[in-house]
Amino acid sequence: MPNVTINAPAGVSQVYGLDGVFYAITSGQVTMPQSAVPQGFWGAGYSYGAGSTGGTGGTGSTGQTGAAGAAGAAGGTGGTGGTGATGSSTGQTGGTGATGPTGATGPTGPTGS
Repeated sequence: MPNVTINAPAGVSQVYGLDGVFYAITSGQVTMPQSAVPQGFWGAGYSYGAGSTGGTGGTGSTGQTGAAGAAGAAGGTGGTGGTGATGSSTGQTGGTGATGPTGATGPTGPTGS
């Protein structure tokens, strides 16, 4: 038969089991074979104590993957670009002008004497 742990009422130091054995109360509890527990215990203020801790249960299944997050907001407008370099203060020198047309033929000189 398995043993049971029973909480004893205050002031009790030992109990007499059905098997003829005295069982000591320690820290308010007594452990004894199940077959040695008298029926009158429960009416006299005794109650079942805590048993040993059970084994760890199996690992649960993995949950579903969450939904994708929302898209991020659009970025702000970029800053204004810097001022460009100042241009040259003098323009390029123009090319040499074209040669002018040949002048008209002068008048005929006086006839000699």
